Amino acid sequence: MNELRDRIRDLLAAHSAARASEQEALERAMAERRNRRRRFGAVAARIFQDVIEPRMRLVEASLEDARYERPGGRALRAAIHLNLARKYEAEVTFWIAIRPEHDYERLTVFSRMRVIPRLLEYRHGGHVSMDLSAIDGVALARFVDDEIVQAIGVHLQLRSEAAYRLDRKVTDPVCGMRIDPVDAVATATHDGKSYWFCAVVCRDEFVAGPGRYLLSDPGEDLD
Repeated sequence: MNELRDRIRDLLAAHSAARASEQEALERAMAERRNRRRRFGAVAARIFQDVIEPRMRLVEASLEDARYERPGGRALRAAIHLNLARKYEAEVTFWIAIRPEHDYERLTVFSRMRVIPRLLEYRHGGHVSMDLSAIDGVALARFVDDEIVQAIGVHLQLRSEAAYRLDRKVTDPVCGMRIDPVDAVATATHDGKSYWFCAVVCRDEFVAGPGRYLLSDPGEDLD
């Protein structure tokens, strides 16, 4: 019995020691991760402040139809909304953000371009990644500059694209929606003028009483 008691005691002691060792290792790993996260936050904030934000604000100051936006909170992301003057039919947003990789050991700066509606092919963005211990500020600045120039180029291209021209769009006289005649679901003619509609129900309401809609909207004549 004494021998069994000793064996059980030794087994419990060994198990307790193993659990304590595992807990210490876990706490060390968590502390190291917190340190990496804090270091990432400091480096990323410096890159955002010194490289990204000044360049995005320069875009806002250089283009009359651009607006800079940075979301609230701790998110390291900056956006530029383009075409605010509505020189073509599209909503355009370009943003640059910073995110961690490999458990905060690497840092990635990436860009995204979004055009709604998407009627042509364009480059949607890019990224560059670096070890947190080997950040190349010159290369990061060059990447941001190239992405901004690319985005502005798309913005300027859209002004001359036929698919986005303002004069190509027509207004559904019933609901007021701006649509491309090519995408119209239905059409009607009244007093020699053509009208385009986003839905059959809009066409039917117009045909039933065009006068109700033409008092405030003289219609579109693309013939």
